[in-house]
Amino acid sequence: MGRFFGAVATVWFFWAAASLWNFQFLGGFAFPPLLFLLPGYYFKYWGFVWLPFLAGLSCAVVAGILVHRAEPLESLSWKLLVANFAFLFFFVLSAEVRTSQLMSAAVDAANADCFDSRFFSSSVAIAGEEFQFDVHAVYRKDGDVFIWSYRDIAFFRVPETIYRNLDLMGCAAGRALQAS
Repeated sequence: MGRFFGAVATVWFFWAAASLWNFQFLGGFAFPPLLFLLPGYYFKYWGFVWLPFLAGLSCAVVAGILVHRAEPLESLSWKLLVANFAFLFFFVLSAEVRTSQLMSAAVDAANADCFDSRFFSSSVAIAGEEFQFDVHAVYRKDGDVFIWSYRDIAFFRVPETIYRNLDLMGCAAGRALQAS
């Protein structure tokens, strides 16, 4: 029984530490009952995260099996820690790839004049802020400004009264897209 509670504590400590990435947004992972009390809080991003979630879960299962088969690693806590780390690493990696693909397709389709974006991991760090002045990604087209929404998995136009208060990164100065 002690082995089970040790393993649970290891997994909890891992996710509590991971929630420090942006505690305001990820605090539910430090206090798991909150995930069940407010399921809609994270579920609204499911349209984007389902694919990275499956990639992370698949890699975690493979890592767990490989670690389980290794003789020197007898500790259940260690095996779970490796599997959880694999999940988080491959979740973030696949989210970065998915973000890049979705944003690039949208910007190419819009034939944008200017485009700039943050990494997914940087977006997680700013997510959930009440007064968010940083954007995940931005593009300009014919004087209009469009910003990225992970909830909608799309860019949406914002009026000048809003975007003048935002950090438009490289598009703030109207920088043109570089030819690839």
